[in-house]
Amino acid sequence: MPKLIIANVDSEHQVADVSGYSRHEQSEIILCNQRMMWLADPGDVLVLPSEPTEQLKAYWAELNGCRAEDLTVLTPKTGAPLAFLRQDILFAPDFIASCRKVVAALPEGRKPSSVLAYFPDNYVAEFAQAIGVDLEDAFFREGGATLLNEKTTFRKLAAGLGVSLPEGRVCENETDLKRAMRHFVSQGADFIVKLNRHSGGFGNLIVHGPRSGGKTLGSSTVLRYGNAQDAEAILETVASRIHEPAVVERYVDTDHVLYSEYLIDAQGRCFLLNDGTMNMEPLWVGFEIPGDYATHHRIRFLDESARLVRLAAQMGHRGRMNVDGLVAEGQIFVNEFNGRCGGCSHVFEIAKRLFGTQVLHSKHIKTYNRGKIEEGCDLFAVLSDAGLLLRPGMATGAIPLTIEPALDQAFEYMVIADCLVEARRISDAVLSLTAPRRLAA
Repeated sequence: MPKLIIANVDSEHQVADVSGYSRHEQSEIILCNQRMMWLADPGDVLVLPSEPTEQLKAYWAELNGCRAEDLTVLTPKTGAPLAFLRQDILFAPDFIASCRKVVAALPEGRKPSSVLAYFPDNYVAEFAQAIGVDLEDAFFREGGATLLNEKTTFRKLAAGLGVSLPEGRVCENETDLKRAMRHFVSQGADFIVKLNRHSGGFGNLIVHGPRSGGKTLGSSTVLRYGNAQDAEAILETVASRIHEPAVVERYVDTDHVLYSEYLIDAQGRCFLLNDGTMNMEPLWVGFEIPGDYATHHRIRFLDESARLVRLAAQMGHRGRMNVDGLVAEGQIFVNEFNGRCGGCSHVFEIAKRLFGTQVLHSKHIKTYNRGKIEEGCDLFAVLSDAGLLLRPGMATGAIPLTIEPALDQAFEYMVIADCLVEARRISDAVLSLTAPRRLAA
């Protein structure tokens, strides 16, 4: 049956305040929202903050063997590129009325009977009901998944399960926070401060000590102290910026950044969908699926991930859940969970539709979400002319996933190939062909 898909990346329950997001960061959020289109089946209704390009919709239809008109897309009429579906947009009377009218006019076989939101919070549940789509999931309706986006909740629950965590502390107030940071300063150690509700590493701040190895994976904000006087100034700076609970952890020397994605079905059963490694520059820029790291580390990571997912299922969460981890200092650490869709959800869904449910037994995937194109460049034509654009029936190739030409000329793509070496080669070719300096103005 058709579903209502709502692309609410960085809702209020994920990020408290988005007013400081730069133009570049807003462009990234538009791309993140557009990913939800690839989770749509023909006949679905998709709510996006900004309309995807006609080329992208046509390509979605080509890979799904249908027409672009088989997907109903609803967007607010703001007259400018919009990155967020937050409360002021979702509950605007005109938007509610227009969406309800479209849903009511759909033929019986096209009316949505379920809801898939990027982040299943109570706001999108309320919105769905307001436009005529019922939602029976009580945990969803009450915003239960918001607990599964909190760094403090994760650390408390993971500790209770005995999951491997970096040394650290949950901090509820400024005094807590300073005491936790002073603990690491007294050792001359690197540490990381994580805001309770944030996403994509934007809420993380790394502090390097005098013996730092210099790694910055996981945050674009780095501070440094060389002595006690420096450290006290940093403590005051950090504490003045944070007005919510936070986590402070020792910054471990990381070799691989890991992820896993699970599905919790309506009966509460848990299924591993996919897992791999994340490439960082220093924030996440893409996946390699499956990941290229030691098998014994993978087994340990998936075991600890599964325990967290089973706990979430017992709490009442249904749908997708993502767990992040690290291979660091010769062992596994788990550092986050999220009860929502992830950056891998649409990637695996596309691969599965094209090559079957066992796709990861025979194919390798590489993604990149920081592509740039010259203004006015036809990305599809460039890739097609080079023989890289994946068409139905092809065994390997590149798939443009999202395009944001209005703010930043940005795009995201994935490569499917028979081995990781080939996936990396094709990805390098895509970047070489699309780099703005290589294209005619």
